[in-house]
Amino acid sequence: MTEVRYAPGTLRVVVAGRGVAVLGEGTTDAATLAIRDRLAAGEGFGAVVDVLAAGGTLSALPAFVVVVDEDDVWRVSARGDLSASVTTSSGTEIVDGTTASTWSERSIREVSRLEIGDAGATVFPVGDGVVLASAVVVSARAFDRERPVVAPEHSAPADSYRPVEPVQPHSIDEVLDVAHEPADDEPETEPESPVAEPELPPVAPALPVAEEGMLIDSIPPFIRGDALPVRPAPVVAKKPTASAPAVPAAPLDDVEATTVIGRGDRDAVAEPAPALPAHTDAPAPGDHDGETLSLEEARRLRAAGGLPVPPPAPAIPPVPPPPTGPIGRLRLSTGQVVLLDRTVIIGRRPKSARASGAELPHLIGVDSPQQDISRNHVEVRVEGDSILATDLQTTNGTTLRRQGSVPTRLHPGEATILVPGDVLDLGDGVTVLVEALS
Repeated sequence: MTEVRYAPGTLRVVVAGRGVAVLGEGTTDAATLAIRDRLAAGEGFGAVVDVLAAGGTLSALPAFVVVVDEDDVWRVSARGDLSASVTTSSGTEIVDGTTASTWSERSIREVSRLEIGDAGATVFPVGDGVVLASAVVVSARAFDRERPVVAPEHSAPADSYRPVEPVQPHSIDEVLDVAHEPADDEPETEPESPVAEPELPPVAPALPVAEEGMLIDSIPPFIRGDALPVRPAPVVAKKPTASAPAVPAAPLDDVEATTVIGRGDRDAVAEPAPALPAHTDAPAPGDHDGETLSLEEARRLRAAGGLPVPPPAPAIPPVPPPPTGPIGRLRLSTGQVVLLDRTVIIGRRPKSARASGAELPHLIGVDSPQQDISRNHVEVRVEGDSILATDLQTTNGTTLRRQGSVPTRLHPGEATILVPGDVLDLGDGVTVLVEALS
């Protein structure tokens, strides 16, 4: 594989990724390394210009030649007194930046070689990196990447293929007839007298060995399965069970000479299975270890004083029933007193989603000339032995006044625990005092 080659000099040459950048005087070390990183990341000519123009203007760009391989098209850009000679299949093209105010740019196909600087100087190969050079030679294969190798397709000449005739299925009779036909290389002779075909014997459970001269040495490749005789499966003699009498072994003389006996069959025929002893009903062995006491034995020993009586279990104290009655009451500044036996909703025009039932809350309406109190303003409910108050998303809010504490405003929609002595201020002079039942 041809590599990028260079002749030592003073120009900065960056080789990375799919690009080569030749940078003129005025290029800083930081810009050179940044261009190397951008090309190695797969970026193209635009990234090189971004690095060179960072913090300045286009007119302050140094001279350069940038070559980027973009999928069979080489993008060659030149600026200043640097130029590139590009050799293609149709000739040589020069990309020169001296006549352009910014840079000259060309997209060239079928490139075989690119030269920058004195091509006659001795050049050395270079991989990815940064070198100082006076000339650079880039081969067309310098940017090749590993591509999947496609195996060449080998095709045989057309006359090497011979059509195969389809084989027709034959019956077993046709197969037997084929075996008697003379071979191609033997002369066909007429029989002296017609010979009658012998009748085939009936099919036996085991196929007899064919007589000499009747061997079939040629069979068509395809024969219907239903045309062939089916050999019955061999019957395997079961071993005698305990309830059945033992079957005496048959002598080897009774076996037909044509039957092939395997090793397992020979053992079954030669050695009869021993008869099992008669089955007798024996009591099943128990799991008693001689030391375990039955329930009746334990009761008898305990009654006789042989076993200690376990102490009685300690009594479990009764669980006190949960409180069922009201645990407090609300005293309004309007003079109303409400027992906290169920939920209480206080407001200018309170209402509940429940129309009836035991859980229907107390609806307490109060006057609000200044409209400071909402229709459903505050909810007070009992959960276990606690009293909870919730502001029902009101506009002016609800203030909690507790002795020894700074007044606080209830968070809308969040329950707050109340204690006896707390006062809820709804506005418009309406307050609610929480009292405990004495």
